[in-house]
Amino acid sequence: MDFNNPELDNDAGVKELFDRLNDMGIYPEEVERDLLPTAQTQLHLENTITRIEQEEADTEEALKNLELSASIGFPYASVLLTQGQVIPLQGYVYGGKPPYTYSWRIDDGAPFSSRLSPGNYRFRNQGAYTVTFTATDRSGDTSTDIRHVNVVDPETQAGDFPPDSIPTVGIVSPSPGNATFAAGDTVTFEAFINNGNTPLYYGWSVGAVPGNTHDPRTESITYISPRTFIISQDITLNSRGDYYIYISTRDTSYAGKGPDQHAASMKVTVK
Repeated sequence: MDFNNPELDNDAGVKELFDRLNDMGIYPEEVERDLLPTAQTQLHLENTITRIEQEEADTEEALKNLELSASIGFPYASVLLTQGQVIPLQGYVYGGKPPYTYSWRIDDGAPFSSRLSPGNYRFRNQGAYTVTFTATDRSGDTSTDIRHVNVVDPETQAGDFPPDSIPTVGIVSPSPGNATFAAGDTVTFEAFINNGNTPLYYGWSVGAVPGNTHDPRTESITYISPRTFIISQDITLNSRGDYYIYISTRDTSYAGKGPDQHAASMKVTVK
């Protein structure tokens, strides 16, 4: 911005700048503007621009110093789908030292894609799989994210269900009367997932506290009856206090109606 512009030496020019800055949300409200003389206003404007430029430079420098981080944007949680269905795969990367290289693999197999977002991937065989996304920057640093995928027999979905089947989820173990644990305990939580249009996406939230951990690769899924499964997941409760463990599920949209979702929680006490 040219502060030597003669248009800035008059109140009309300054007011125009006020209007522009106020639209950007970086200047006082109208009632405050008229209280400042033109010279003081111009000084304030210069200081504001300098501060903004410095904050932008600081942010840019901070971004350069961020550690490399790779994450799977989709699927955003564990997945239950039937044999032959597809799910989109999408990765995100920031930090480190670009440019990056990418690798997607199933379990310990060879990489099947070197793209950031490979798009739809078809699961042709039944079983439990770990999808791994790895990013490597130019310095050789790597970052990895995973998702657990359960591929079940299409017969598990057969039955007299409405076309738009709405999912429900609930925690069945441990029981509410037996939910007090010692810090460091690893507890097996079990939840049922019922109905919903596959692919179904589900995930655990291990409390709004630091320290609790779980590994989706250790989960197991058991077929109970058509469109009903039990999900078992070990969660290590390292944080003391009273808080909630959650599980949520979301299905796939049907006929343009959008996905349905449901969540359940259990209060735990960790001493």
